[in-house]
Amino acid sequence: MSTLLSVDPGLRGVGAAIFVDGKLIRAEYVENKAPKSATGSRACQIMGRTVFEWTLTMLREEPKELALEHPQTYSGEASRGDTNDLFPLSAVICAIACYFSGAIVRDYLPRQWKGSIPKPKTARDSYPIENKVRRLLDAGETKVVLWPGSRKKCLDVADAIGVHGGNR
Repeated sequence: MSTLLSVDPGLRGVGAAIFVDGKLIRAEYVENKAPKSATGSRACQIMGRTVFEWTLTMLREEPKELALEHPQTYSGEASRGDTNDLFPLSAVICAIACYFSGAIVRDYLPRQWKGSIPKPKTARDSYPIENKVRRLLDAGETKVVLWPGSRKKCLDVADAIGVHGGNR
């Protein structure tokens, strides 16, 4: 049995998707169990542990493979926000990889799996990746996705499915 955990990282929560033999069995936004006062390495460590515990409740064992989206910086017009915000995301990915030390780790830059499509700047804007992911899901897979109420968190879940699922 081939098991894979796919993650779109965040410091306060991640989009996470689990695939068994290529079929999506669960996807949702996993909130960090760290208190809001936790910052830096401690918040990253707890986020990694939270993903580890969530995954074990779904699979009962560690996944054999991880598909992790690594943040990247952009220059020119594609650049927005503070690039320093990306460092904790890398630390979260590293923490997750450490908790699943027996898994094969595959890192993906956003451009490797979704090209030059950025997440929308506002909640009202359409996100082609989310639309693509929703079209790719079969009826059974659609039922195992827990789309959060927050638009931003929905984008994270779509990216978690897309990091691996978009390459099916």
